[in-house]
Amino acid sequence: DDAFWSLLGYVVGLRAGSRVPGLVGLQGEEASPADLKALSASFGTTGAAAMLHVVGITPEAASLQDIVHADGGAGLERSEVGMKELAQAWDALNGAGSSPRAAPPPHPEGDEVGLVALGNPHLSADEVAVLAGLCRG
Repeated sequence: DDAFWSLLGYVVGLRAGSRVPGLVGLQGEEASPADLKALSASFGTTGAAAMLHVVGITPEAASLQDIVHADGGAGLERSEVGMKELAQAWDALNGAGSSPRAAPPPHPEGDEVGLVALGNPHLSADEVAVLAGLCRG
């Protein structure tokens, strides 16, 4: 799902605050540069830390031991993020009660789009190509 990495970053940022998180459990996932950009951008929206680690994906975090202090991580706080938390984030960002698979509620002013803003560097050339394909149908 295209929303996975963005939703994950959003939730992790809320939970991490100013602490630098290390995400574990994603080692088998394929993460493209666009996925990592989405994760980082949404993390930066809700969190106050300058970075995050994704064990097994980001180059400095081949293992959890690579990013914990000399005490072996004895003082680390654990927080789990699952589908429930991602769905709650989706609802918070897209209107309560909706889900990624549900049709959006009708807009009170009709279906006409008044403005679409696309930004750079957040919208890469690859993403522009995907968007162009979607617009062509």
